[in-house]
Amino acid sequence: SSYSNDTMAYGITNESGSLTATGATLTVTANGGGSGDNGSSNVMACGVSYGGDDTTVMTLNGPLNLKVTANGGTTSATGYLSAEAYGISTFGEAALKLQDVSGTVTANINVTGASSYNYVLADGFVSYSDITVADVDLTVNAANKLAANDNGIEAFGLDAEDGSKIQVNGKALIKTGVTTSGSDREYFKANSLLASGDESTLNVGTDGAQSLGKQVQLEGDVQAYNGGVINLTLDGPESYLQGNVQTTATSTNTGNTYTAGTVNMTVTGGATWKPVYDNRYGSLNKVEATDIDSGTTSTYDTKAQSYAFANNSIGTLTLSNG
Repeated sequence: SSYSNDTMAYGITNESGSLTATGATLTVTANGGGSGDNGSSNVMACGVSYGGDDTTVMTLNGPLNLKVTANGGTTSATGYLSAEAYGISTFGEAALKLQDVSGTVTANINVTGASSYNYVLADGFVSYSDITVADVDLTVNAANKLAANDNGIEAFGLDAEDGSKIQVNGKALIKTGVTTSGSDREYFKANSLLASGDESTLNVGTDGAQSLGKQVQLEGDVQAYNGGVINLTLDGPESYLQGNVQTTATSTNTGNTYTAGTVNMTVTGGATWKPVYDNRYGSLNKVEATDIDSGTTSTYDTKAQSYAFANNSIGTLTLSNG
């Protein structure tokens, strides 16, 4: 029989009115169940979900520590599996102001059996409305250990979408990573920073104009596309980016139009940019989906995580005592 199994777990959520919470440690775990033939098992865990119109207010006093985990379920060889974990998720018109945020965000599909399609997403912050935060210290990992006919694995540290803005006023310590099944039909990507959509802006180590003098340590690619802008300043000998810089979309659909983004990166005060020359973060990967009458078919251009390459580049880089 065909049926679906959907599991969702939230720590704090507010979509209207006013909510005040005092510094918290949030442990949010969602475990997926089983589905029938041709069905789907979808699991989602979210630490803080916030949105609504401009009258919605959420006040979080004090530091926030997150441990958010989504564990995928099971399905049949013709079914669909997804596991999605979000640390902070915002939408609508309501802006969110946060103090220090730390912790882990993890999504897994770690089962035996079979499925037709697997999707795993771990997202530290995903914003569709503005977020301002003090210090950020997050580890974000996505893992898929079951090879399906089609596979997608994505881990994002800070993710500004559709005209939103994320401003980090303090230090930013963000590590991202993916674990793959090894399938030839598997798109994977680990981005410490991502901005997509016109006027989407992500400021780390800077207010957009000048350095904030804060420690920044990033592991994972930095990517902006479709008009997104990332302003990144690495300032001081303890600051670094380990990862590559991209300004085009790498997961696309043939029915849509994609434009470039902008990454403005400044390396100063003895900081370090450490581009990587292997595919650990999926820097070389591309996937293109095409809608057909029976659904969607995907064309993969991907390499193993261990694949090594020699060429690397960045469009805009400012060096100042770096």
